[in-house]
Amino acid sequence: MPRVLAALALLAGCSSASPPCEPGSQDTFAALEAIVLGSADACAVALYEGLLEDRAERQGPWLQDIWRVPTPDALGFDLSQAERMLSGAAVPEVVTTPDGRTWLFSVVGDLGRGRAEARSGWMRTHGLVGWGALQLHVSDNGGPLVPVPEFGIEGLVVGMVVDPEVVVQPDGTWRLYYVAMDLRNLVRSDAFTGGGEPRVFFAESRDLVHWRQVGEAANGPSGDPVVRCEESGECLMVSSGLKWSASKNGGQGFRTERDEAPPGFAPELVELPDGRLRLLFNAKRMGGPVEAWVSSDGGDTWVPEGERIGPREAEALSLEPLPGGGWSAWFHAWREGYSGDRPATAADQEDDPALPAPSLPASSEPRVRKPEAAEDGGPPSATPFRRPGLPD
Repeated sequence: MPRVLAALALLAGCSSASPPCEPGSQDTFAALEAIVLGSADACAVALYEGLLEDRAERQGPWLQDIWRVPTPDALGFDLSQAERMLSGAAVPEVVTTPDGRTWLFSVVGDLGRGRAEARSGWMRTHGLVGWGALQLHVSDNGGPLVPVPEFGIEGLVVGMVVDPEVVVQPDGTWRLYYVAMDLRNLVRSDAFTGGGEPRVFFAESRDLVHWRQVGEAANGPSGDPVVRCEESGECLMVSSGLKWSASKNGGQGFRTERDEAPPGFAPELVELPDGRLRLLFNAKRMGGPVEAWVSSDGGDTWVPEGERIGPREAEALSLEPLPGGGWSAWFHAWREGYSGDRPATAADQEDDPALPAPSLPASSEPRVRKPEAAEDGGPPSATPFRRPGLPD
């Protein structure tokens, strides 16, 4: 941290005069805006690289890898069968297309990509590496994942871009929801440590590669969205909180319902073969266990099915349906040797006094846990929950 404070003091601005970096001639916002837009000079690049050094010591996707594990019922997960799919990436969103391709959207975890693209303008269509930028990989018929360099979002919010969610439209086109915070708010948000009010935006595409931002999708701060739409044009969004939002215009705009659900984040919705819906989410906070709820009435009422994956084993599940039945569950897990993003705080303990500080033993694989009673759904962790309606 001292080296970053020194960088901020000495490199708070850039000047064409000699010496090239004079304190006070340019603020952090202006320097990072130049990075995103591809107009940075040497001083702005030096400031950005100093900030990246600090980011490397904080919790983020550069300390996570994306894994995949089969699950026959979207309820039981045997992590001993997990395979690493992509290193230094997080928050996977998986889409399969009839041509046999698997498309993986994720948050960039390679801080070296930020250094390499500091003057190229690449971040204008992807987001600010180190705080949030999206990338796309594709696999042909089960082959290796390869990057898609043509991927980008025209008109993207200048700043942090994370948490992708892809939905196919009735006409066969695609909609990409994502969480973004513009650069000015990001810089003001407690020195980029997680404050501020990120919001859900959406973009549209015909080929999953070339996107155009359309606008803001939700009417308030949100994160980790998952969206499900009906043929009628009514859509449901569940986001970090868990916050429930509804849309009657095909998912172009959502209104937040009363927030009466238990806390959780990174939700995933999947329709089961019998028509029921299953909601998987991480409970409590970063590092929380994966829990499951099931609904038999289209999402109006939910019955808890218990903890499915233990604390700090998996986050941000994305389920890919398999041709022969069942799913591949994609998720991110902490990298080998990582000992936790931070100790449990007083606020965490107040929420759940039994919650220990995050920890993960040095290992090249996520910890293995075969949930008890996976076949019968496991013990419920709470009473049934009825989804709130829109405010009057």
